[in-house]
Amino acid sequence: MKVADNGSWNENDIDEGTKRAKQSRTAWSVAAIPAEADHSITQTASGSNSPEMPLPQKSPSTVYLLSDYSVVVRIPDKSSSPVPSPGIYRLKCATYIFAVCLSLFIYICCLSNISSAFSLLGSKGLAKAIQVSPLINDPISAVVVGMLATVILQSPQTTTNVLVSMVAANMLTVHDAIPVMIGSELGSSLVNGLVSIAYSSDPTQFERAFAAATLGDNFNICCLFIIFPVELITGVLEICGKWIVDLLVSEQGIKFKTLELLTDPVNNFILQVNDEELRNASLYPEMFDEHHTFVLRCVFYNGSRIYNCPYNHIFSYTHMTDRAIGWIVLISSITVLIFCLISIVYFIQKLLDERVSKNVRKLLSKECPGAWKPCTGYTVMLVGLLVTLLLQSNSIFNSSLTPMVGSGVVTLEEMYPLVMGSNIGGSFSGVLAALSADSSRFEKSLHMAMCQVLYNIFGTLMFYVVPATRQLPIYMSKRLGQIENEVFIHYTIVC
Repeated sequence: MKVADNGSWNENDIDEGTKRAKQSRTAWSVAAIPAEADHSITQTASGSNSPEMPLPQKSPSTVYLLSDYSVVVRIPDKSSSPVPSPGIYRLKCATYIFAVCLSLFIYICCLSNISSAFSLLGSKGLAKAIQVSPLINDPISAVVVGMLATVILQSPQTTTNVLVSMVAANMLTVHDAIPVMIGSELGSSLVNGLVSIAYSSDPTQFERAFAAATLGDNFNICCLFIIFPVELITGVLEICGKWIVDLLVSEQGIKFKTLELLTDPVNNFILQVNDEELRNASLYPEMFDEHHTFVLRCVFYNGSRIYNCPYNHIFSYTHMTDRAIGWIVLISSITVLIFCLISIVYFIQKLLDERVSKNVRKLLSKECPGAWKPCTGYTVMLVGLLVTLLLQSNSIFNSSLTPMVGSGVVTLEEMYPLVMGSNIGGSFSGVLAALSADSSRFEKSLHMAMCQVLYNIFGTLMFYVVPATRQLPIYMSKRLGQIENEVFIHYTIVC
């Protein structure tokens, strides 16, 4: 006979114990003792005293049957758990904050290295080969490519960062990259769907959890069927993104450094390339012979070295080809980038401890006072945006909301503005990737990143601000949850 982790017992189990006691024609009693109490108990049976019996050393959440007439429930004493001192707690918080900042710094360095690696891989005409590829030239297939990339990586942010780096390296134009970006917004519900399976034992909870898991993709499907055709006809995202970039960038070009000022010492130690030659080679490969190297080296192709060489990076004395160096830097940078994303999420969760669900429930139960009551949803949306900026992953944030909806802590309607804010916050990771690019590639990178931000803002305006269309993604998710619940039940019965 088991009890829940909170120390409470199941009434059905108590009824079962009652029947057993009646069958033995003895009286029985239930004793609940704290964990630190003396491990002995005396019970009475049919009015007579029984000798003291030692209580076995077991889990605090176990029910003990003593001679079929005693039931003992050991209740954990929460006051006995050690409470860290304020100094230790502050030290742990400071350590987690430092770990988050360090992971974020390495993450930004990886973005710049990915851009340099794509520049090397895009030399010798590879940029033209990608630009004329039917998978990219056809907008429909480009959407599928972006969706598959997100399904494989399960991180729209990683897909976007790679896409921005390819635009910065002249491997893709902004016009060709927009359909891939729209497709990358889809396909991030796999992790959420796996989380919802944990509620498969309860049909009601499973239906709610699966509806929550697919809410983000249903919103993106609605945006796809409306914004994507409009973009193909008018190019509104590309035009508006260029207009915003022109407002931020002077006509003379960019002459300042952004995050590059912080990341240059690390990036220059890993790899240094000739950016000007790379830009020319990606468009005019016939200008350079097959032995030309774009990596700033201290050795020549014939093996001779440069004395007093000014270059001091990992590959300055290597004889590897540019293509091999590009693949090494690309694979290692993407691996470290994913590790940094996981580390950021881990340390943020440690920093927040177990207060997230309580704070979310407390926040969602409040409303803006007085005439500002209609702005409650937009305030919640802002919270989702800020949390996603901290986590650097809207898929992680959405998957953390799925169990809350499944257990009934948060409703689907309350989750919806959080998802909207999470989508907008996730798109700003592309802006971060653009800020990590060097000054010569900053404008194109920012243009691509702003297109994704505008895509999510336009989607929010159409499917949240307008009350009539606000219910469409929610209805689609609820209906999909009902269908999946029925299919899952039938599958379980058949198996």
